Formats: sequence, structure tokens, C-alpha cells
Amino acid sequence: MNSRRYKLAILPGDGIGKDVILSSLSIFDELNLPFDITIGDIGWEFWKKEGTPIPDRTWKLVESSDAVLVGAITSKPDKEALKELSPHLQNNDLVYTSPIIQLRQKLDLFVNVRPCFNIDDRVDDFNFCIIRENTEGLYAGFDYYPISTELMNIVKENPRWDASSPSELSCSLRIQSRSGLKRLFQFSFEYSAQKNMDRVTLADKVNVLRKSGLLAREVFEEVAGNYPNIQADIQNVDAVALWLTKRPDEFGVIVSENMFGDILSDVGASVMGGLGVAPSANYGVKGCYFEPVHGSAPRLKGNTANPTATFLTISLLLEKFDLYEQAELIRNAVKNVIKERKNLTYDFGGRASTREMSRSIVDQCLSPTTRKTISLIATGNEILSGDIQDVNCFHFSKIISQLGGEVCQHIHVSDDTQDIESALRLALNRSDAVIITGGLGPTSDDRTRYAVSNVTKRGLEFQNQAWEHVVKRLESFHLPVSDSNKQQALFPKNATLFPNENGTAFGCYVFCQGKIVFMLPGPPKESFPIFEKHILNILEKNNFMHKQSIFKWLTLGLIEGDISMKIDRLIKDYDCQIGYRWSYPYLEIKIILDAEQVNEQLLAVIETILENHTVSYSGNDSFQGLRDALELCENEILVGGDKVIQQFVSEYGHEKLLFDEKNSELTIDVERVDSVVYLQTIGRKGKTKYQHSLSTPNRGADIEIYIKHYAAWQINRFIEISQKG
Repeated sequence: MNSRRYKLAILPGDGIGKDVILSSLSIFDELNLPFDITIGDIGWEFWKKEGTPIPDRTWKLVESSDAVLVGAITSKPDKEALKELSPHLQNNDLVYTSPIIQLRQKLDLFVNVRPCFNIDDRVDDFNFCIIRENTEGLYAGFDYYPISTELMNIVKENPRWDASSPSELSCSLRIQSRSGLKRLFQFSFEYSAQKNMDRVTLADKVNVLRKSGLLAREVFEEVAGNYPNIQADIQNVDAVALWLTKRPDEFGVIVSENMFGDILSDVGASVMGGLGVAPSANYGVKGCYFEPVHGSAPRLKGNTANPTATFLTISLLLEKFDLYEQAELIRNAVKNVIKERKNLTYDFGGRASTREMSRSIVDQCLSPTTRKTISLIATGNEILSGDIQDVNCFHFSKIISQLGGEVCQHIHVSDDTQDIESALRLALNRSDAVIITGGLGPTSDDRTRYAVSNVTKRGLEFQNQAWEHVVKRLESFHLPVSDSNKQQALFPKNATLFPNENGTAFGCYVFCQGKIVFMLPGPPKESFPIFEKHILNILEKNNFMHKQSIFKWLTLGLIEGDISMKIDRLIKDYDCQIGYRWSYPYLEIKIILDAEQVNEQLLAVIETILENHTVSYSGNDSFQGLRDALELCENEILVGGDKVIQQFVSEYGHEKLLFDEKNSELTIDVERVDSVVYLQTIGRKGKTKYQHSLSTPNRGADIEIYIKHYAAWQINRFIEISQKG
């Protein structure tokens, strides 16, 4: 690591620019990065107050800094810009020029770099970069209305414009120089070589802009000749935009003039996930500045913007100063936070604020905690139709969870190849491993191996080991061996095979973009042994399992929406799983924590909240609890209450449990008021006193079921307390 310190100017900008920039600055201190930071003035407020969006003091700061980090800045058309000037600046012939354009042109930052890569773990991995010329092209500033006499003379060379006057026409010039194009293309090929990209595409419109396009083509081909190991091609910009949305993985570096690059950059941001995640860097011969590319979004509510683009922009800044390890750390932290789906802003479907998501990214940098997840897929039309149950996924999920793994989804899908491919892509987008069962047989509806081959982009290869097993297995049952059986010996290239001791079709696994895809036969008697003998070991070795502690509370009298808000607030800072399972009349709450994260104080707080509602910690309902308590109870229990309680005691039919209204030791009162039922328990035995109450919505006839479960629970608790007393 370089021991030198660098001067970094931070220009937060306007609107959400300030939110995302300022919320991310703690990363410099937390990672002990070698930058001395000075915050400067830029943006719309300074235009209104001082008549310039970049005051002289800011230019001095920029010139004395090694790099600049710029937030989003508001820009408005000329009329609106002039109207918003302070009164003392009106009528001073001031012209608003975008500070971004000023920075690029004054510092001669001739190239804008917009890397676009797989940020959300999509299975179709991509990593391309838009390199855009910054100082020439259609954005060079030669934009006229009305046009001058000199330009009018040129325009009239085409008879179509003879009848037009200069006041009726506007004109923008696409200015390109040989020297400007040459340095742009040289930068692009050098970038491609450094990033191990093997393709550079010039996106232009040479079939329409024939003359300016010809110059660009000549220079591009000249520079490309110096890089024989890099594929160089020229494509129409509209075609590139189309194929970026369909096949982004086919591109490497895409280079273009200013306006075309502007448009393609936004297409690339869309492929990546939106402007909220798109970073950028601007380089010149000497200077550089870095900028998340979203706008200032003045209509967006404060502190709700996505900070992803800012953190990824900071990672580009770090690479400029050879801090590659820290840059990669930030990129991985961003990906992990997105993958966890916890503290995400609204555009990712979450509710976190800018500061909360930023804090999560910083925390991930300091202590990566992301758990690997597993998806399960079961194929077969018979599963979708309900003819058979998916026992495989149930079995796999239960064992994985017991061993500390995390299953994030079960998917049932038909035998159609495209359906299986779609399910597999969805699963790989969400998970680090996928276990897919079914569809490995010899018949025409066994399509799993073909779907896996297509998604992982690994051609199928014939495996003699698997074929010999198929033949031996069929012959042992005196069954004919036909060519159709050879399908069972086809596996994706470089797959590791799993022998099937109880059937014909082998299983296997392959890696896809660092993720694991397992294929297993469908019959449980075949898939279970392979899963337990092979797959569990592989998951263990690849850190899918974690030592964990599971805490459960089976409760009565709680409404999930109310209690979940309290519990979720308590555990939001913990890397854990939480689940709420409603099965009338119970609500089960389950929290799974990594063993080293168990916090006794946290558990005590949760226990206090749930204390008045907890029926058991084992998952046993109140009837099971009462049976166990009565087995240990030496004396009879006399219970009083209304007709429902009397009916409950009679139906329960235990010799130690008697209904006695006059001599009751435990009375359970039921009061129905409008749509609410109030339950109160009062007990006395010797010196032991007991009291409990709760209320619940009146669910009509079902309320009697609720009352009986409540009664069983309260009798159980009374027995436990009286025996202790």
C-alpha cells in the first residue's frame, strides 16, 4: 500500500447529492484511507447567490487537490436560471453553464468512464464499460439559435432550406478532432488491456454521419492496429443500445463520442440496475474527478436516495490511487448489502434511509457477515398438478436448516425446458447454490440437464462412467437398453458426478459464476442418499453452514403485525433470520442467530415482551403441555368457568381434571363485549396465587377453539406455579 497521503476535494452538490455524498464519507475514516478531505462549495445555491455555480474559492480548492468527488448538481434552462438569480445579480448578462461541463473542459478531462457490472448476482454475468469523450462531439458547445449568417450560407447549400431564415433555424455542430479521437481510442484500448477485456466497440452512426464518422473510423482502425490481441469492431449506436439490453455479457469496452456516450451510459446504468447504482470517473492528462451519475432529484424526499452509486464511485477513486484491495472491499460490501435485502432504499423495494443503507455498507466493509443462501427447485408436471407432493425440497430444507444453512426459496416448475431455465435463473439471481431435483431420466419430458446446460453455458458431454452404470442397472432388471437411455449419460462440461446406488440416473454439480448448481434425480429413495452423502459435505466445505442458536416462542393472544414491529426493531442490527408462523390460535415466533451473536440482554428483552403470551418454547401446543403437566401432578385440579370451560374439561376427560364451579381452585372467566373476548384466570392453592388476562378478537364460532386452548394453557401454568410454590 502506498504510504503517501492525498488531497481530496468533496463537492456535495444539490438535493440528494448532499444526502448520498455526506452519508458515505465515514468510509474514509473507517477504512483509514490516505486522504485529507476538504469540503467545497458548488451548485445551484451558489449560482443564485453569487452568479456562478463554481465560486473562485472552489476552483482554487480543485486545483490544489489530487482528486475531486462531486455530488449531483441541479441544472435548469437559461430562462429559469436567470429568473432565480438574486435581485442584485439580475441584468448582469450572466450565463449559466453546467458545473460538470466547466470541470471537464477547464481541466481537460477528455474521457468519462462508466463501468457497468453485475451488482445483483444475476446468473448472466456481465462486465462492460462505456467510455465517452467529454470535450468534443455534439456536446462541445457549438449550439446556435438563431444561426449566424456564416452558418446560413452553409445550410443553403441544400435547396431544402432556401426559404428559411436564420431566426427560424437552430444548429448544433459535432466537432471532432483527430488528436481528440486518437487519445480517446488509445485510452479505451489501454483500459481494455488493463481490465482483461478482449473487445473494444466503437458505437457511432457511420452510415448516416458519413464524413465525421469516416474520420472516427480511420483513427479507430489506426489505433486498433496497435492492439492485435483485442477484438475491435464498429457498430451503429442504436444497435449497441439494443444489444446491451439483451446480451450485455457480449460487450467489453464501448467507446463513443459525447452525446452517443451519454445515451449509452444511461442504457448501461439501466442494465446494471438504474441510475442510483451507476458510478463514473473522469480523467484527463493530469486531473480527475469522480461522480455518481444520478441527478439531484429535487422532488425526492430527503434522506431516501440510494447511496450505491456513491460508494461504487468511491471505489473507482481508490483504484486511481492503486488502492485496489479497499476498492474491491467496497464493491463486495455493496453487493452483500443488496443481496441481504435488509437495509435497502425504496428503489430496491426497501424502506431504509440513505444513512441506514450507507451504514450497512460501511459495516459490511468492516465485518462482512453475508450468509450464503440456497434455493431448491423441484421439476415435474405431476407436482404442479398436485398428483404427488414435493417431499424432496421439504426433506432438504429441514436438514439444511438444522445444520445452520439458509434456504431462501422453494420453486416448483413444469417439465418445460424454458420454464426450468427461468426458474434456475431466478434461483441463481437470489442464491449462492441451487439444488434441482427431477427431470434426469431417459424420456422426452426429462429436460433438466438441457436447461442447466443452457443456463450455465456448458455444453453437454457423454460420460462413460454414467453410461456403464445405466447399462448395468438395466441389465440387472432384465430390461432392454436403448439409445434413449443414453440421455442419462449426458452432463454439463466439467461437471462432477454423483453415483446413484439406488437408480439409473447419476446426479452432478457444476459451478456457474462462482455459484453451485446441483442436479439430483427425482425419486426420494435416490435423491436422499445422494444429498446426504455428497451434497451436504460440499455445502459444508463451501461455508454454507453456520453454528447457530434457534429460539422459539409459541404464543397466544398476539397479532403478528403488532408484535413483528417490536421484534424487528430489536433485532435490526443483528445478522439473523426471523419467522412468524400463524396457525390458529397460535403465533410462533422463531429467531435464528449465529452462535457467536447470541446476546443474553437482547433475549431477555424479547422474553419480557412475550412473557404474558408464551405457551411453550418447544413448539408443543397447550394441550400437549397440559398432558405433560397432569402426568406429573399428584392432586386433582378443580376448575370453574362458563359453559365452554365446562365443555372443555368434560371433553378432555382426564381423571385429575374436574369441573367444580363452587370449590374451584382455578377460575377462567370469559366475557364477550362486541367484537372482543376478554379472558381472565384467577387461581389460589395454599399460599400460591395466580392471575392472568388477555383479550382477543371475537372470530365467531372459532372463538370456542381459542378459549379451550387458552384454558389448557392456563391450567398447565397454574400446575407448574403451584408445584413450585
